[in-house]
Formats: sequence, C-alpha cells, structure tokens
Amino acid sequence: MLMSIRRLVGANVVSLRTGSVVSELDEPIIDPYHLKVVAFYADGSDAGDEYATVLYTDYIRMFQSDGAVVNDRDDILTLDGLPRLQKIIDYGFTLDDIKVVDTAGHRLGKVSDYIIELTNFNIEQLYIKPKFFESFNTTNLIIGRQQIVKVEPDKITVEAPTVPKKQTALDDAKRVINQNYENPFRKKPAGVSEAEKE
Repeated sequence: MLMSIRRLVGANVVSLRTGSVVSELDEPIIDPYHLKVVAFYADGSDAGDEYATVLYTDYIRMFQSDGAVVNDRDDILTLDGLPRLQKIIDYGFTLDDIKVVDTAGHRLGKVSDYIIELTNFNIEQLYIKPKFFESFNTTNLIIGRQQIVKVEPDKITVEAPTVPKKQTALDDAKRVINQNYENPFRKKPAGVSEAEKE
C-alpha cells in the first residue's frame, strides 16, 4: 500500500494490547543509502531534543484508519543505546525541498512530497515542484524510485528523459542516398569489351 508522507506525519500510534493511542508519528528518519524511512520521531520530539523518542518502522504492524498499530507503548524507544540509528540521524538527511536535477544537468525543481510503500517503508515516488517560472505551465513531476541515479545530501540526480528522434521523409531520403546505390543505366553491358566499344 502506498501512502504520502504528509498523511503519515501526525498519525496516531495505537497500542494493539490496550487499543489506546500511545503516541503520534512525527518527522521521518530517512536512510539516504537505501532511500527508506527507518524510523519516526514520536511524542512530539525531533532531532534536537535531548530525550527524543523514536518508533522503528519495523515495529509498525499495520496501518488502520485510526493510525499506526504497534504491539505496545514499549515499542517507542529513546535514542540511548541505538548507535546505528544515531548514525543515520547524524547524516541529517531530509527530502523536504531537496533539489532535483537530471543526468543532463537540468534542474527539475524541489521535492514537495514523497510516497512510501507501507510494507517495507521504501520511498517509491518523489513529487517534484518545478522551478518558479516553469510552474505556470507545468504540474508537479512524479519521479519513480527506479529513475533515481544518485542521492546526495543537497540534491538528487534522476535519469534524463529520452525521447526517440522522430523519423522524417528527409531522413529516409538521406538513408537511401547513402546506401551503395548502383544506377542500372550506367552499368557496362555484359560481355562487351573495351575494344568493341570503339
């Protein structure tokens, strides 16, 4: 199931054991090397909080209409003793408003939203808001995960669009002329020697 990050941030976290709301999902923690949401801040905390709490996406059992379902409140952890997650947090990577360019060097715009696959929390699509002057005649671009070539702290590079060249009548004519074409009227008659011609 695909869902926008805008719908996930602010969603309730519900305990399966008690059926009550135990927290709320805040900003995502993204692993830039795998382009995956590995955790969410919880309880209104963020990266700057000394006692920040997080919820690993692996602990989310499912999503329902009332929010993300976890086993219990114990699935929400403090950052103490989570060195691998702390390393990802230290990257400081965020997709909000990151610049997007293509492999031809054209700037496409900035990320305005992204879509997550809820079964594995991979980021599957990026919504790109075009540059200001292009936004008058262009809607948001949608970039699929398979089009992403490189992820850097300040930009994302995607494959440049390739449009096949349209074949024209002139191209066909050039192709015919460039072939080894032999004019049948300029051929030497078979069996006629140079002496007989004189």
